[in-house]
Amino acid sequence: MTTPATSPPLTQAPSAPTTFRRLLSLDVVRGITICFMIMVNNNGGPGSWHFMNHAEWNGLTPTDLVFPTFAFVIGVSVVFAFEARLARGANRAQLAKHTAVRAIVLFLFGIIVNSFPFFHLAHMRFYGVLQRLAVCYLVVGLFYLYDNRAWTKWAALVGALVGYWVLIRWVPIPGVGMPGRDVPFMDMTQNLTSWIDRNVFPYHLYLYPPDHNVRDPEGLLSDLPAIGTTLMGCLAGIWLRTNRSVKTKTAG
Repeated sequence: MTTPATSPPLTQAPSAPTTFRRLLSLDVVRGITICFMIMVNNNGGPGSWHFMNHAEWNGLTPTDLVFPTFAFVIGVSVVFAFEARLARGANRAQLAKHTAVRAIVLFLFGIIVNSFPFFHLAHMRFYGVLQRLAVCYLVVGLFYLYDNRAWTKWAALVGALVGYWVLIRWVPIPGVGMPGRDVPFMDMTQNLTSWIDRNVFPYHLYLYPPDHNVRDPEGLLSDLPAIGTTLMGCLAGIWLRTNRSVKTKTAG
C-alpha cells in the first residue's frame, strides 16, 4: 500500500524586525537645552548677564525658554516613542501603565529635589519643574495614546491657551475683585492662579515669607499653558512623521 505524497507544511518566513532610528534633530534640541539649563543654573550669581537670568515677572529672556523647550521636546518624544513601541507589539494598556508609572516617578523625584536634605513636611513644596513636566507628560501622553489625530490636539491647544486667558482675565479673584478693575491685570501675587495655590497648598509654595503665602511659579492652574506647549511639541511630532518631503516639513 502506497502512502500518498503530502506537501510540506506551509511556513511563513519571519518578518525582519522593524528598526527605528532616533530623530537626530530632537536629540540636538534636547542637548542644547540641557547645556543652557546647566549654564543658567550656574550663571555666576549677581552681575551675570541679563539673558542668563529669568525675567522677574512680566517679560521674557532666553533663560525663560528652557522649561518650555523641555515641555515641547516631551510632546515630540511622545509621538515617536509611542509609535515605535506600538509597532513593536506593545498594546495601549501597557503603554498607559508605563506612562503613568514614569509620571509618578518623575513627580516624586521633583519633591525629593525640592526637599533634600531636610524634608520639612510643614513647608514641603509639592509643585516644581519636574512635577510640572510629569503632569504634561501624563496628560499629553495618554491623550495621544488613545487619540493620535492632529485636529484634536489643535482643539485642545486652543482650549488650553484661550481657556487660561479667560480664567486669568475675566474670573474675579475671591476677596480681591476683577482683574484690570480692582487689581492690576496679571499682578504678580494677586491673580487667580496664586489665589488657587494659596488655598490648595498653603505654606507649601515656592515663595512663602513667614507672615504670609505668596505664589508658586509652577502652580496648579498654570499647568494649562504648559500642557499647551507640550501639545505644540506633539503636533510637531505628528507633522514630522508624515510622508511629506524634508523640504515641506522644514517649511512647515
